[in-house]
Amino acid sequence: MPLARFPFYHEVRRKVTRDGHIAVNKAFYSVPPEYLGRNVWVRHNRRLVRILNERMDPIAKRCVFNKVIRLPQPLRLAVPVQNDRKRRTGRRQPVLVCRSYG
Repeated sequence: MPLARFPFYHEVRRKVTRDGHIAVNKAFYSVPPEYLGRNVWVRHNRRLVRILNERMDPIAKRCVFNKVIRLPQPLRLAVPVQNDRKRRTGRRQPVLVCRSYG
């Protein structure tokens, strides 16, 4: 019996789109720009995506993310209706409103 499991990969052909990505299991992975419009081979398992050219030379290696990564939304600039009492200028001071994401 072998000490470790034999690594199993799915192998498919994908065409690189005009924006330089390929789709694998409902996720997009970037490919170098010299392969735009060409067919590439993709070997993937649940942890790793390997992108190969027609001669099976490695082009790129990408990690697979299992959970959705939420990117923080940009900060918004709110202008409250309050005066600056210290200087008595009467101008509205912009306040940076920032929400924390969990």
